[in-house]
Amino acid sequence: MPTIRPGQLPASLAAQVPRSPNALDLSRLSTPSAPSDVVQPGDQLQLTVATGIPEADINEHPIRVDGEGNAHVPLVGPVQLAGLRVPEAERAVQVESIRRGIYREPQVALSMEKQMAHRVTINGAVSKPGVKSIPAASSDLFSALSESGGFQRDADTIVEITYPPQRGPTGQLLPSRTTRVDLLEIEEIGGSYPLPDGSAVMVPRRQPQTVHVDGLVMRPLRIELPFDRELRVLEAIAEAGGRRLSMADRIYVSRIDPGTGRTRVIQVSYKRALENSGENLVLSAGDVVTVQETPLTFTVGTLRNLIRFGFSSAVPGL
Repeated sequence: MPTIRPGQLPASLAAQVPRSPNALDLSRLSTPSAPSDVVQPGDQLQLTVATGIPEADINEHPIRVDGEGNAHVPLVGPVQLAGLRVPEAERAVQVESIRRGIYREPQVALSMEKQMAHRVTINGAVSKPGVKSIPAASSDLFSALSESGGFQRDADTIVEITYPPQRGPTGQLLPSRTTRVDLLEIEEIGGSYPLPDGSAVMVPRRQPQTVHVDGLVMRPLRIELPFDRELRVLEAIAEAGGRRLSMADRIYVSRIDPGTGRTRVIQVSYKRALENSGENLVLSAGDVVTVQETPLTFTVGTLRNLIRFGFSSAVPGL
């Protein structure tokens, strides 16, 4: 079978260097959020109204913004506040109370008591799984992953989002749905993934992938590829106990070509790999690394065995 050298590898045969999600720049996942004092549906506010009449008391009321964005102000009625910053919301209440003839020159003050939060569940290969409470205005995938404390070492770079059932445009209940997000793509092109209340994020664990080392090594074995770094030929041979013969130089790496499904053989020189990192091939999942037998290694190995056998025969008990 014809062989190729590491320096001749086409791009389709090159090993993909694993990347940990913790090493990715996920800032492009972040959704531009509104200022922290923007009123949102579900927020709870404290309203204070001073009418300007000396004998009148200052009125204080807790109010809540409903799903339509309205706050029901005592005596005044519903006032649209969602999307306004707190000073703008104060002005809106003041204007509506005058327009509706409730007060003449009221002084209105609003303070944010409790912002609406979404409960998002994040599970899988993260440091702090569980249910997270995230402000509604910034409830997105980036915030959920940040709240989870980072990824574990074996975390996959593809995460799954399950959205809860939602009401459609005509009021019908739509079933929950799941979407997959490739964090490697997000680092390149960005993306926005808002998370409504009741969403769930799953970070799967990567399945272990292996290479096999055999031939003239001390301990032929299967080696798991690291999740967060590359594994090269010389390291794999070292994990197999090293070469049985120090003169063994020819190494064959059998690799499946993902484009054709055929097995390709890459020839590596042990000596060159020691001197040149480009020769020290990065291994890919499924590779078979074989330290080859050659006429020279066969001859030396045979002589060594004969000498060992002869010595053992000459000494009783060996």
